[in-house]
Amino acid sequence: MTAEQKLIDNYIVEVGDMFARLGHHLVTLDNLRDEHKHVALEQFGLVADPTIYDGNLHRLVASHIDHYDNQMGTYLRYAHVVLTYLVFEDRLHAFGRLRMATHRGNEFVAGNGKGSLIKKFAHYLTVHSIKVPSSDAVESLRLIRNCVVHCHGRVADYSERDTLRQRLPSLVGVVTDGQERLKLTTEGCLNLQEGAIQYVHAINSAAGFRLWIPPAGHRQ
Repeated sequence: MTAEQKLIDNYIVEVGDMFARLGHHLVTLDNLRDEHKHVALEQFGLVADPTIYDGNLHRLVASHIDHYDNQMGTYLRYAHVVLTYLVFEDRLHAFGRLRMATHRGNEFVAGNGKGSLIKKFAHYLTVHSIKVPSSDAVESLRLIRNCVVHCHGRVADYSERDTLRQRLPSLVGVVTDGQERLKLTTEGCLNLQEGAIQYVHAINSAAGFRLWIPPAGHRQ
């Protein structure tokens, strides 16, 4: 294996590992959230079903479920979306660094110009004659991430609300509540993450970045 092949292998493995850990952490934390929702009630002989109780107990259990399912669930999934986009951005820069390290082109520098990072990266690919993959999935991720970060998930307050509203019907596990605040399921988060993974896979393939496979005579 050459030094260049080792650089590419490390980059490819790191990409897969970062996204795999991100998805694993979301599922693990979501399972813990649901588990503790029940355990916290069971110690008092209660179950997570407010419909079987009246009066104060009904209100107590209903409030408990709302806290775990809506409040904790929402912030957990919001955090996952933000981290997914952060990892995605990091991988775009890592792609540029690898191209520079392997003497295939310049490093990707987003700069302060107009347009989103995704659009700037598409321009970078075009300049280097690399096929630009569809950005539809990662554009949805960007819109949701920005709405969460800048407007706490409130679509009506978001500067790109019309664009986001147009995309919502086509997204699985991403809806809005009665106050038009974004609500995501774990499946929805993982779908958004998968869009980022596929985009990175596409640019790697277009640039010729693949895991090194030793010749048949050198395999053990």
